[in-house]
Amino acid sequence: MITALIIEDEAPARKQLLRLLSAHSDFISVKGEAKTGHEAIALIASLKPDLLFLDIHLPDMNAFDVLTSLEGPSPYIIFTTAYDQYALKAFEVFSVEYLLKPLEESRFHAAIEKLKQLISRHQAFHMDVDHLKTMYAQQLQDKKIQALAVKQGQAITLLDFSKIAYMKAEDKYVFVYHLNGKKYLYDKALHVLAEQLPAHFLRVHRSYIINTQQIKQITKDLRSRFVLHLNDEVSTRITCSNSFKDDIKKVLGVR
Repeated sequence: MITALIIEDEAPARKQLLRLLSAHSDFISVKGEAKTGHEAIALIASLKPDLLFLDIHLPDMNAFDVLTSLEGPSPYIIFTTAYDQYALKAFEVFSVEYLLKPLEESRFHAAIEKLKQLISRHQAFHMDVDHLKTMYAQQLQDKKIQALAVKQGQAITLLDFSKIAYMKAEDKYVFVYHLNGKKYLYDKALHVLAEQLPAHFLRVHRSYIINTQQIKQITKDLRSRFVLHLNDEVSTRITCSNSFKDDIKKVLGVR
């Protein structure tokens, strides 16, 4: 019997993993779940699992930040992600498997069988996080979108990045807000969009990505959270999540 942690911020994905793992309860015991990178780091340190089901992009950090924090031998890794395969070939060398969401049942069970074989051969992975991160970043850079295609009725509109104030996840949708106050529907998840944007876009909340070039002023509220005042026509104010505070301080140079 081996122990495992599920590190995944999306509740449906966690639920699906647990359902699929129920067929392997004689081999894998799930000891905990984490929705953020900070939760994951704490659980890994305390529980020292044999296996991680690890989402690549978490609300407060990415998978590489989590892996960099590990001390001692690396656990086996099965990456779960919504990203296209082009960016994931780099993971084949450094993990048991990568699984695209929504998870395919047959591929999931095949990954568990592959894990069993690796364990039976006492084969471990030597995680080179820096190399993995570099390879992934290079492949993503090659695929950066040059403009943002959004829906406007039955038409598709290409938005200039410089004219975008922020993006917001609302229920199951993502809306892109123009500097003129108009909003447009975008048909991919916010965390997928985050990896395709130019460097001056910053995730400041689970539900918000902002254009740092359109910040007019930064203040703090009574709970010491950063409040971003944007330079759009409706003078939008966005309260940042403390989960993203370190990233905000680093990128924006505030305290």
